[in-house]
Amino acid sequence: PAASTLPPSCPSGYFPSGRSCAAACPAGAFWEGAVSCRGGVCAPSCALCPAGTFSAAGSVACTECPENATSGAGARVCDCDPGLYMNSTSSLCVACPPGLTSPGGSTTLWACVCPSPGVFTNCRLNELLVERVPHSVYVAE
Repeated sequence: PAASTLPPSCPSGYFPSGRSCAAACPAGAFWEGAVSCRGGVCAPSCALCPAGTFSAAGSVACTECPENATSGAGARVCDCDPGLYMNSTSSLCVACPPGLTSPGGSTTLWACVCPSPGVFTNCRLNELLVERVPHSVYVAE
């Protein structure tokens, strides 16, 4: 066959689809390595990631959630436990500053708030300080 009709060489987790590559499985699932074809149309064999794991589209395996995070079956991301938020730099669950809390699944420092809003306490002072931190600067340890 002519070179332009040959299927492309695809990275792991992707398979040839016409002249391009398609993700074998959507986020929250992983490719089991098999492809079934009928009438010239091929489809990958995918399985949902189990609870406590997650995956991006095209994954060949699921990744365990970081410490202090959970997920249900078929998750695209893991949710941090209450009182924590997902640090976008490290992809780890980090505790809110002292006195502040956050709902489960929080993805930014700015989700950390006082448990009793409206009362001016040390907690509220910490909350005001958090609000003044530029979003691109704060990286918790």
